[in-house]
Order: sequence, then structure tokens, then C-alpha cells
Amino acid sequence: MLTCPNCKALHVVKYGKTRSGTQNYKCRECGRRLVEHPTKKYLSQETWAQIDKLLKEKLPMRGIASVTGISGTWLQRYVNRLYEKQGLEPQPVKKREVVFRMLRQRVSRLVRKTFSKKLENHIGAIIYFINHYNKSLLLLHYQKYFGVFLPFKKT
Repeated sequence: MLTCPNCKALHVVKYGKTRSGTQNYKCRECGRRLVEHPTKKYLSQETWAQIDKLLKEKLPMRGIASVTGISGTWLQRYVNRLYEKQGLEPQPVKKREVVFRMLRQRVSRLVRKTFSKKLENHIGAIIYFINHYNKSLLLLHYQKYFGVFLPFKKT
């Protein structure tokens, strides 16, 4: 027999089905809807503490999500709720910071893939990224102003 996790009442009735087809129930006492065998996982206190600690250390959200095993969208909603509770507005990211961050990530990927120790190869990777980034910006501006989509060709 099902009991309501909210009020511990025994008077639970069928209440349709979920999108996945499992039986949905509703408590007659408090009105809470529930499923007999929920698949939703709850985070442990250690995971909550780890998320808060990693956020305070200003690690990237994608890294935090992969380390803790949670989704990036859930983490973004959690951070937004933290900002709302404290009455803060998120600071806009400067475009220059975004470009430098992208440059740093892509160059580090190239370095990891090639394991090259030659300085010329690293400089070449940076030049390649800057050229690729500038071409993509030009195409975006062209598309925005003229309404024409041009396929981007890799060089």
C-alpha cells in the first residue's frame, strides 16, 4: 500500500499516467502527486557541499557538472536561484574574456592532442584559431545584415 511521503496518509488514489507511462497517484489528504517507484535521484549532502565549494572556487560550470554527475541545466538553474536569494544580478561577461577563454581552451586541446613541444606549432595553433574566429564573425555579420546564409568552409 502506498503512503504519501508528505503527510504519511494511506488514502492514495490513482491519478492518470506520467509521460513515460508509469502510474501516477494523488494523496486525498494533501493533494500531492506521486509515483510508486520514482526514478528521480536526490543529491546527497556531500554532493551539495561539493557543488557549493566548487562554485566558490569559481570553476567552470561544465567542469562542476561533469565532476559531480549532474546536468549543466540543473546547475545553471541552481546558480540562478542562488543569485535571486541574495538579490544579485549576474555580471555580464566581457566579450574579450570570452574570446581569451575560448582561445585558451582550444589551444590546450590542440596541445593535448598533438603533444608537440615546438613553439612554432603552438604559435601556428593560435594563429589558426584567430583566423577561424575572425572568419566566423565576418560570416555572422554578413548573415545578420544581408539575411543570406553562407556555408562556412574549413581551410
